[in-house]
Amino acid sequence: MKNHRDIFYRVLWSVLSILTVAFIFINSIFDADLSAQQSGSVLTFLNYILSHISDSLILTEHFVRKCAHFAEYFTLGAFLFLACKSFLLRLNAKILLAPVVGLAVAIIDEFIQRFSVGRSSQLSDVLLDFSGVCTACVLLFVICKLVYNFKKNNDKEVIK
Repeated sequence: MKNHRDIFYRVLWSVLSILTVAFIFINSIFDADLSAQQSGSVLTFLNYILSHISDSLILTEHFVRKCAHFAEYFTLGAFLFLACKSFLLRLNAKILLAPVVGLAVAIIDEFIQRFSVGRSSQLSDVLLDFSGVCTACVLLFVICKLVYNFKKNNDKEVIK
């Protein structure tokens, strides 16, 4: 039987993955006007902050929307990877399963947007979303390998 810590992490990463997917899908349901209003609020806030740093730094709504896509899916990719890591023993399986699930979510997300007033689905958004998932998975994969190798090397030194 797994210990309580393992079960805790399985539940934690799974719930965070599900909540992130729910957040993504809820935002896809919003019509174009509400979506633009949300992006506009974030854009105004970010440009306000940037105006205190430099007068020449100005973000566009397009840039903010694309960064939001990437950030949402980067977060999803990290949670999916960690959920897979908590369930699967082989690290190589994790690096494959999480992106596949992330790609499925991105495709469904764009499909949902087709039915939202004034919005459309774009292949470029699916690719951007998928790149966010893959970036998180690769980054965490590398970190896991480094930690594993570090622990392995330290264990060898202790034995000597």
